[in-house]
Amino acid sequence: MPALNQKDLERWFLEGYDANADIVFRFCLFKLRDREAATDIAHETFTRMWEYVSLGKPIEHFRAFAFRVARNAITDYAKKARPVYEHELGDTAAEVLESSTFGDSEAYAELGGVLECLKGLPENEQEMVLLRFTEGVPVKDIAEELAELPNTVTQKLKRAVQALRECLGIMPSSKTS
Repeated sequence: MPALNQKDLERWFLEGYDANADIVFRFCLFKLRDREAATDIAHETFTRMWEYVSLGKPIEHFRAFAFRVARNAITDYAKKARPVYEHELGDTAAEVLESSTFGDSEAYAELGGVLECLKGLPENEQEMVLLRFTEGVPVKDIAEELAELPNTVTQKLKRAVQALRECLGIMPSSKTS
């Protein structure tokens, strides 16, 4: 981030906010499974970021920094929050995809199965899968956010997808020699 005057800093921040607010909210919603809490945490994420840049501290990669701040805010919230009950998972999935093309109950049931299998992965792999396949975040950005090499992220994603396929009972595609 180059040195900016106040007006340019505000413009830069608002552009970053506009480009990333939805993805940060969905990330918070998946992690918290509570729409109101996710809204609060997403808001707090950008408030913390604005306070940070207002002090003259640079942010090199807006999205990566936003996810780091959101993850920390979620951790802070989780230390004080009520437990998440198993039956809430289905309702949250329906809310997340409310406006998507998944309109039938069969698709919701499949989504519930995917989310249940996703919970069986290590937390960092859950994040990688969500960022890559639901948000379309490039592997290099995920690697940067998680302080991993892109090749490492690619391999972890492959293993995570394989684990999800096995959990869902989907046979992996056969490789030709």
